[in-house]
Amino acid sequence: MLKTADGNPLKILARGDCTSRRSVALNQDLFNKPPVFVQNEKSTFVQFLDAANGVTVTEDYLKEISDVEAMPRVLRSFYMGQAGRSILEQTDGDLLMIDSYADMNFQLWENIEKGFKFWIHPRFIYNMAKFKDEHGDFGHRTLDQSVEDSVRFIEVMRQKNPGIPVLFLNQQVDYYPKLEDKAKDFSKLGELVSQRLPDVYYGGVVEKDALELADIGSCGPGNTLHFQGSTYRQMWERAISDGLQEAVERRAANRAAPAAAPVAVAGYGELTYTKSPGRNIVITEIIDIDLQTGFDTCVPACSNVPAAVEKGLNRYFYFDGKCEHGPAPRFTPMLIDLEEFPTFEAWEQNIKKFSGGEKLRQKKRAKSLDYYSHEFPFKLHTQDAFEINNSMDARSGGPIRENLKRSIDDLGGLPTGPIPLAKPRCQHHWRKTFGVFVGDKEHMQGEVRVGERLAAYISIQRHGEFAIYGQIIGHGQDLPNGALTLLHHDVVEHLYASEEGKPSGLRYIMYGGVQNGGEGLFQFKRRGGFKPYIVNVPPA
Repeated sequence: MLKTADGNPLKILARGDCTSRRSVALNQDLFNKPPVFVQNEKSTFVQFLDAANGVTVTEDYLKEISDVEAMPRVLRSFYMGQAGRSILEQTDGDLLMIDSYADMNFQLWENIEKGFKFWIHPRFIYNMAKFKDEHGDFGHRTLDQSVEDSVRFIEVMRQKNPGIPVLFLNQQVDYYPKLEDKAKDFSKLGELVSQRLPDVYYGGVVEKDALELADIGSCGPGNTLHFQGSTYRQMWERAISDGLQEAVERRAANRAAPAAAPVAVAGYGELTYTKSPGRNIVITEIIDIDLQTGFDTCVPACSNVPAAVEKGLNRYFYFDGKCEHGPAPRFTPMLIDLEEFPTFEAWEQNIKKFSGGEKLRQKKRAKSLDYYSHEFPFKLHTQDAFEINNSMDARSGGPIRENLKRSIDDLGGLPTGPIPLAKPRCQHHWRKTFGVFVGDKEHMQGEVRVGERLAAYISIQRHGEFAIYGQIIGHGQDLPNGALTLLHHDVVEHLYASEEGKPSGLRYIMYGGVQNGGEGLFQFKRRGGFKPYIVNVPPA
């Protein structure tokens, strides 16, 4: 049973349609008291993002361009409902509900003069020629666009409702042929968003033979978008089993607790970074990094490591004890401390507790689809790497970086023969590339039959006591299958066990900084076990 810590009715903020509304109305026994339900219907995520920036369609404008009175009652309600933005003003929500219907269904138009977006029913537009002169066809949102839009929408909602958990429901369209072509993509929407942000719980897809139908014929002969309460209950129960109730309790506890004062560390500066309103990150734990030069395994090139680290990471680390008096670096590094947990299994169990099991489900899904990982020579898979790099128009909330636009020649060219995996010359200083693969006996790279397709890869370089992810990226088609999570976990497992990892003194794994990328990338790091630290490199 879902309930707040103080026993008051749960306040649900819904940006959703019939799936959100019916799932609550038909399952009242899920709640200790009838919830307070604030809902805005028939609007896409991007319309809410516009509204958050002060640009939105109004009811008066919708009436100005359309013959609203001539519309059937239900259509009139839906059409006018798209101007509702009340949930953006709420500050005391216990749960944010979202479903996928609006983004998969509505074709949007954009007002050329003012920039707001909305949908229309062409039959009721007063003057279509004039309308097209004043508006551009913004079209339907793609899956990738909707993922980015929904991540940003949740971030906006969390500005006024810090830490509010999200229940993301799939709109089942099995009995609505109009949306059959969208169903395959948009059934992934909730899963993809849950991978990007914490405390987002996806209710999953209900198999067609498990659907309990309602209101047959409401969307055409034999068609419906409505189901019995038992169908929606399956979604709620999955989310609850994944930790939704605990997340609701955390939201209530955080809302009730007074803000904690930052604790400074004597003798050191304090790094504070606000990633988004309502989340203040204070880092006071200072760690000293040993670059481990001068070991028996070192080769002459290892003597260059201190200079290379200072040049490459001067925006992340303090050097030579300057953390006591020097200016703070621009970025706050995020690391995994392998000493925090004695074994990989203990580390992974902590990840399970932190993410409500989401990350382990992603890993399990990838394995069930026959993905596997291993180290590989990068130049053997340059064609695959090129296709991975260019498989999406946006990464981490923005356009792809220039380094991902490099040609195959820039990546090393196509292989012309087998390329063996080189063994590092030094246990403490090395560079490796790990990949997630799908078996394909006929798969070629240039003139070489490699027998497997690269789906995601991580480049990682060790500098003594720490190793750093230089690149972690997956093909757009493989991301929904958990490929990146499997790869990250397998790399951590390798570094726990390999003689070139923890047994030879590797302690930390670093993946960029708190400030790199958007909120989604930050949360991917957090849910992957990375934490922010103040890092100092003492004098050699």
